[in-house]
Amino acid sequence: MQNRILLLLSPLIVVLSASTAADNRVDLMLDTSEADQVLVILALRAAGQPIDDAQWQKLFAAEPYQRLKEREAAIAKRFNAPENVLRDEDFRKFVLSDDLAKTGT
Repeated sequence: MQNRILLLLSPLIVVLSASTAADNRVDLMLDTSEADQVLVILALRAAGQPIDDAQWQKLFAAEPYQRLKEREAAIAKRFNAPENVLRDEDFRKFVLSDDLAKTGT
């Protein structure tokens, strides 16, 4: 009798375990907006075209860039080094640096 109950319940157990496994999946979203905008700026630079302020503002408004700034600020605060906070103008210099341009070739 117990074997028969187990046999009848086994499909239900499989369904329940499958639904539980599905709930444990990681939902990963990748936001490449910051990197994409840097590539747009680098392409403009390589083409010898002007990079207007709107291009930079689009980069600085990107959520990944904002998160980077927040992390950098938190690290600087933790180590009591406010001079190490990421500034937009410093990131602009980095993006336009010759060293960064060399890594793309």
